[in-house]
Amino acid sequence: MRKMFFVAWICLLAGCAAPSLKFGVSSTADINRNEYGEPLAVVVRIYQLKDRRSFESASFEELWKQDFQVLGNDLVMKEEVTMDPAYQRHIELPRHDQAEYLAAMAVYRQPEGESWRDVDKMPGNFITRRFDRKVRITLEKNRLILD
Repeated sequence: MRKMFFVAWICLLAGCAAPSLKFGVSSTADINRNEYGEPLAVVVRIYQLKDRRSFESASFEELWKQDFQVLGNDLVMKEEVTMDPAYQRHIELPRHDQAEYLAAMAVYRQPEGESWRDVDKMPGNFITRRFDRKVRITLEKNRLILD
C-alpha cells in the first residue's frame, strides 16, 4: 500500500512541473549576408512579455542596444541564442505565468522594415497553457517568422 501511495505521489509531482515552451529554431543558408554576399550567424532574442506594445513600438536599435530599459516591466523572460546559416536547434524554456505574449527579434546586420521581429499571443488558452507547447522560429534572408 505504501509503495502504491509513493508511486501515485511521484506521478502527481511530475504532473505539477511547470509547463515549457519547446522551440524549433531553423535558419536558411542565405541569412544575414555581408557586403560580399556571404551568410553570417545571427543572434536571436526570445522574449516572454506581459504586453506587446513596448516591443512593437521600439526601433531595431532600441531593442538591440537597450531591450531591458525599453521593455521595462513588460519583460518577463529573455533568452538569446546564436544561429549559424543552414542550422537547426531545439530550445526548451520554462513558460512564465505572467507572460501573455511571445516575441522574438533577429539582430541582422541590415534589418529591413519590420521583418526582423515578430510577436504573437502566447500559445494556448487558460486550460492548455498548463501543458508544454511547441513554437517554431524560422530565419530566412533578413526575415524572422514566429509560428
